[in-house]
Amino acid sequence: MGFFDKMFEKKECAICGTELGLLGKTKISEGYLCKECAGKLSPYFHGYRSSTADDIREQLAYREANAERLSSFNPTRTLSAGRTNIMLDEDAGLLIITSQSRWRDANPDIIEFSQVLGCDMDIDEHRTEIYRETKDGERESYNPPRYDLDYDFNLTIHVNTPYFTEINLRVNDSTIDQRGSIEYREAKRQATEVRDALVQLRQENETATLYNLVGFQTNLKWGEQKRVFSMIPGLEHAEFVRYGVMHRNTFLDAPRVLSAGLCLKEHPNVFFAGQITGFEGYMESAACGLLAARNLYARLEGRELPPPPADTMCGALVQYLTTENKNFQPMGANMGILPPLPEDKRPRDKRLRYMAQAERAVASFQQWLDETAL
Repeated sequence: MGFFDKMFEKKECAICGTELGLLGKTKISEGYLCKECAGKLSPYFHGYRSSTADDIREQLAYREANAERLSSFNPTRTLSAGRTNIMLDEDAGLLIITSQSRWRDANPDIIEFSQVLGCDMDIDEHRTEIYRETKDGERESYNPPRYDLDYDFNLTIHVNTPYFTEINLRVNDSTIDQRGSIEYREAKRQATEVRDALVQLRQENETATLYNLVGFQTNLKWGEQKRVFSMIPGLEHAEFVRYGVMHRNTFLDAPRVLSAGLCLKEHPNVFFAGQITGFEGYMESAACGLLAARNLYARLEGRELPPPPADTMCGALVQYLTTENKNFQPMGANMGILPPLPEDKRPRDKRLRYMAQAERAVASFQQWLDETAL
């Protein structure tokens, strides 16, 4: 059977048997799901391609049972994270996360307090360099450089459930363009309140005399930690035997030792990937791994690939890693490291400008993939 024959071959939903068209279907390991069946699954579930039809049926049964449990869910406390509400049933030790006013109809997943492993709050700073125009009409950087800054507050709730392990929430509805503004302070307040509410105490010894405060990383001094953590209800008289510290990722002095192919300059058969290279962040580290794997495969095929274009996020990060910098520090994805748009194509509205840069990057990255196909 040829390619086009397979494309137009009649397909049915592996669960309900509905005939599927070319669009609107979800791939699983044993066929496809129709839009209706996929829509009944948890919104935080992403393991479609590794799931069998039986796995999907099992989750659908869980979702039906979840809907029944919601009838007895009685929220005693509601926390806001932008347009999303975290509703706590403190008497039953349960919580749900929803952005719907008719939340029982939306069937949000019921999560037990004991399933919450922690909550991370990240403040993402996006930098866009501001340029000035010279007498010759050219653009040049200020000295020192000036930046237009934007901020986003994000929460990652880590959970232990059969069908998902993370819930990602953006706290602010729109990008915040001024640190310390009313919007900035309100987003920080909401994010902090949610994070603190989801703190868990995990037993560390058999005699139940030691507990670990899960979900916190801090660089507060020890005396300040005792003062702040003693403000948490139930911990007013706790004795703290070990204080928290911030973890710090080890990283290479990339500009000195790494090439644009993510291998060592002096030992080109040794490749590095992930945060150790200076790609900061989970998504960035995953992308770095894919780039390194692609370069390694090309090397085995006797080829050397050029780095992605500098107007793509991956290319800009590789360029940052390989540009001389005596005070090198890891860098995460941010719009400030992308080259600016031409003046005549540069929207004044920041969101439109970012969208234009993103569209340019997608087109540029696709062209690079086509030209360097393996």
